[in-house]
Amino acid sequence: MFRPDRSPERAVTRLGWRLRIFATGAVLAGVGIYLNQSWPIWVAIAVLLGGMAMRFLPSGREERDPPSDPEEEVPEE
Repeated sequence: MFRPDRSPERAVTRLGWRLRIFATGAVLAGVGIYLNQSWPIWVAIAVLLGGMAMRFLPSGREERDPPSDPEEEVPEE
């Protein structure tokens, strides 16, 4: 079974932008439904797909070294 990585080290990048895009898409979809027009709904779908595509963009952060184990002893020379 697929389990997403929920470790605290996982950085959530661009969360604010994704939330804004989701809210914009939801408002556009609501307006399209209210006005009974199809074009705002299609624009909302495109906006939401663009927000989903942000997940696959590189984070822009350099990969950090994995945290060292505090119990691991470093040999002294």
